[in-house]
Amino acid sequence: DNEECKDKLKECFYLSGRIHKNANKLDLAREEAKKALKIHVEDNNETSDVFSSNIYELLGHTYSKEGKIDEAIKMYSKCEEVIRDYIKKDPNAYSIHLVCALGNLSSNNSLLGNYELAIEKLREALEITTKLFRKYPLQYSEYYARILHDYAYQLKNAKRYTEAIDILSNSIEAYDVLKNTDAERHLFQISDTYNLLGCIHLENSEYEKANDYLTQALELRQELAKKYGYKYNDIVAQTLTNIALLNCNTYQFQESEKQYLQLIDIYKK
Repeated sequence: DNEECKDKLKECFYLSGRIHKNANKLDLAREEAKKALKIHVEDNNETSDVFSSNIYELLGHTYSKEGKIDEAIKMYSKCEEVIRDYIKKDPNAYSIHLVCALGNLSSNNSLLGNYELAIEKLREALEITTKLFRKYPLQYSEYYARILHDYAYQLKNAKRYTEAIDILSNSIEAYDVLKNTDAERHLFQISDTYNLLGCIHLENSEYEKANDYLTQALELRQELAKKYGYKYNDIVAQTLTNIALLNCNTYQFQESEKQYLQLIDIYKK
């Protein structure tokens, strides 16, 4: 009956659930998350708080990893609802948590082909992160850049190419904030933007522009792999795949073969 012990116990259940989720033991992760939620609900008259939203987010992650997208959306929607209730009591509190919930809802709705709903969720997330970035640029530049990227990606999925390109052009401002504070993250985000721009132009059959952006993305990603280790070879491979597709579309099959041979070499390693 010790309240302090109960608080520690529910925190342990929650953290244990996160560990199980990361280890892909998803049933165990859900069991632990539900235990944490049960203690929390019993000890609180209302649950519109960050701890509750974190549990619903964790449950959403477990369903999403299993491909149970409808169940994941239910949990992420509950997470959004809890955060909105909490923000009503304190408008300045935890708005970045709402951004994360909206991002999760967007990505899962996208998996179901609900691109317009995915875009709608990210539009609100972008409004929030833009305000935060303008006020605290260093603290929120990464959130702002990520939401811009994801928003552009969903616009691409909806074949709204011009809007996607315009959005990505705004992201450079966010990346420049990190230029002198986190060189690795800055380089990654710039390469990510160029890669997505290349993909957008590729889908829109603008092959010259696609080639320019994908070539820049490949150079930056190869630089990342060289400077910061093998962990970046997966995104090197991603851009090589895009360039190979571009060369296939422009009937440069010998060039395309070179990229696929490089890919085989990366995957063998």
